Amino acid sequence: MTRAGTAALLGGLAGFVLVAYYFGDQVLATFARAQPWYLALYLAAAVAVRLGYVLRWRALARALRTDGSVRRLALARLAADAVAAISPAGRLSGDPLRIVLVREPRRGARAAAAVALDRLIETFGNSFAAMAYIAVFWITWSADRQVWNGLGLAMLAGGVGLAASLALLALGYRPLAPLYRLIDWLGVRWLRIAVVGVRRAERHAGDLMRLQPGLAMAAIFVSLAIEAVTVLEYSLIFRAFGVSLELPMVLVSMLVGGVSRAAPTPGGLGAFEASQVAAFGAALGQPELGFTVGIITRIHELLWAGVGFAALLAAGLPVGRLRSQLAAGKAATA
Repeated sequence: MTRAGTAALLGGLAGFVLVAYYFGDQVLATFARAQPWYLALYLAAAVAVRLGYVLRWRALARALRTDGSVRRLALARLAADAVAAISPAGRLSGDPLRIVLVREPRRGARAAAAVALDRLIETFGNSFAAMAYIAVFWITWSADRQVWNGLGLAMLAGGVGLAASLALLALGYRPLAPLYRLIDWLGVRWLRIAVVGVRRAERHAGDLMRLQPGLAMAAIFVSLAIEAVTVLEYSLIFRAFGVSLELPMVLVSMLVGGVSRAAPTPGGLGAFEASQVAAFGAALGQPELGFTVGIITRIHELLWAGVGFAALLAAGLPVGRLRSQLAAGKAATA
């Protein structure tokens, strides 16, 4: 680990210890109130969310004339999410692993395209959901609407932008073309490399919107349905530990938690819990409740990270295939 990584980890641990010192007693009391019935419902919702991920990915893979069994795709998705959970790079860091685990001979490009397309559609769903979460919080908790007018306009602009992007893709246009021209004009090599996958995903998304618009819209609606079940999933695990939150606070917890994971610490340790403390302190005046929610969410993530690493062992990591791909890449660039 680099010095910067070590410093970030120590900083995250220090933040975690600090908030645990102040709010640890309430967390222990919360665990004592665990309710098995709600835990069972939570597990059912969690399985439904992950099954939705797999079925959406499989439908898109079939559209690109590549395929894989539900079991194979499920193992790859669980393993990739587990790797992403401990990586500062976030969810995107697990996508290369997905490609490797499902890659078929002579169809590597199609497998990569299916993963990129799945990620792009998931990003659309996440973006719409994030704007909806903010809107619910704004409508429910804002005492002074004038202060939030700018936020409301920003959300409206974001929604219009996403809808316009989908329409442009369906018409055969590339909404991100100005960004590519700007990057080409800047001439920064690493930026060009970074957007290669984005360009491919946008191209395949456009082809899907034009050639199979029904499937494209169904995939987007499935993404939105997954987001809705994810909200239920979090609500149930909070209730399982005796924490009953109103819908706006569940949404705020999910939104703030997602933003905090951008912190350069493994799994957002420390930054994640601190963000929950700050959010609940500002909204409800109950920072201790925020720490409890953060710990419960951490348990949820560790549970599925464990499942994901078990899936990685079950799927088997093809190290030889990885080495051959790296060798081929070096030969192509020599």
